Amino acid sequence: LHSCPTRRASDLDCWKGRPQDEEAFITHGFTMTTEIPFKEVIEAIAESAFKTSPYPLVLSFENHVDSAKQQAKMAEYCRTIFGDALLIEPLDKYPLQPGTALPSPQELLGKILVKNKIGRA
Repeated sequence: LHSCPTRRASDLDCWKGRPQDEEAFITHGFTMTTEIPFKEVIEAIAESAFKTSPYPLVLSFENHVDSAKQQAKMAEYCRTIFGDALLIEPLDKYPLQPGTALPSPQELLGKILVKNKIGRA
């Protein structure tokens, strides 16, 4: 989990779990860092995301998970653990259309946004 004190964003390197448990994990790829179950990381983020600031949090997933089953499980964890804090639909005032402004940070207070990037293996 990488974080920068000047912004409300964190990068998470997500990796495919082992067949026996089918649970994705977070680690920094190809290094000697500890693997942490994806679900535990999401639970920790949910618990602490807005303790010091109500401003929106952007989670950037570098996704190395190529299993549709594990990706679905990751999405379900985000929906159930983050609950209403997870922004899953555009705000009514801001439809996703060319030329339409994006919401301000004040309009996203208490929200978690997820950006997913397909990682290279």
